[in-house]
Amino acid sequence: WHYQYDRHLVTRYTDRTGRGMNLAYDAHARAVREWADDGSHDTRLDWDENIRLTCVTDALGQETRHYYDIAGYTYRTVYPDGLEEWLFRDDAKNVVRHIHTDGGSEHFRYDDHGNLLTHT
Repeated sequence: WHYQYDRHLVTRYTDRTGRGMNLAYDAHARAVREWADDGSHDTRLDWDENIRLTCVTDALGQETRHYYDIAGYTYRTVYPDGLEEWLFRDDAKNVVRHIHTDGGSEHFRYDDHGNLLTHT
């Protein structure tokens, strides 16, 4: 892996196969685009601070929406097919419930130090 930076932001990286990926940022240092040297994997990100939403549009024009709370943790993801995934957290920001796109759910319980005790 090889990384290039502009100030503190990664602007380009190459993986172990030599494929180069590029990143562009807005004036607030938020990634707004990622693309491969050959033009593939062109992904765009749109940030909406008013509702804490990030929209990721892939090279095929499919949009995935990520909603996050005031602390920056994702709580809802809406996929291009309309299916949704939800994450519920405790006060320590540990995931206590995960609702999958098929409606199934997982529950998690932690001790006072944030160590996972149960997963059902």
